Amino acid sequence: MYSAKEAAEMTGLSTAALRYYEREQLLPQISRTSQKYRQYPDSDIE
Repeated sequence: MYSAKEAAEMTGLSTAALRYYEREQLLPQISRTSQKYRQYPDSDIE
């Protein structure tokens, strides 16, 4: 699992873009930690 910052760095997207894609439901449901931080699995990074 990767944080939003790590996922952004790995994909070349901004964290704002990742949040936008999630809001527009272009990404599958993103899991969150107990502190509400987004966690991106390997399958979303590929």
